[in-house]
Amino acid sequence: MGDFTSAFANIAGLLGIVLLLWQLILGNRFIARRLSVDYVGLIKLHIFLGIYGLFFVMTHPFLEMIAYGQNFAFLFLPDFTTEVGKHIAIGRLAIYLYFLVWVSSALLRDRISYRVWKYLHYLSYPILFFSFIHAVEIGTFLNSF
Repeated sequence: MGDFTSAFANIAGLLGIVLLLWQLILGNRFIARRLSVDYVGLIKLHIFLGIYGLFFVMTHPFLEMIAYGQNFAFLFLPDFTTEVGKHIAIGRLAIYLYFLVWVSSALLRDRISYRVWKYLHYLSYPILFFSFIHAVEIGTFLNSF
């Protein structure tokens, strides 16, 4: 079961980062205008990807926890004693920031100003950076290809 769960965890992480990358591309007006003249349609796709991206991004650590045979504390308590632990902590940071951006969009959008919402969305760039660092350094699935 460990290999099966680990494979699904890796696939969920990969799908999550790919959807995040596409969200970033579609949410960037400069790039999106070169892809399509239907900017409203691209924003709807951006929102759709955000809904399902959250599912994959949040599924990844739970499946990894099961695959590693860890308890629930694994999701929150960083371990800086090993290189693997440090890279897992980078992934955790990316997930925490991703969740913050998602909450600001899905739950708080009507309660916060546009400027705050926009600045929170700028966290998407470091999220993607941290996700790639995490994936390259620890992502055995990604590195195998």
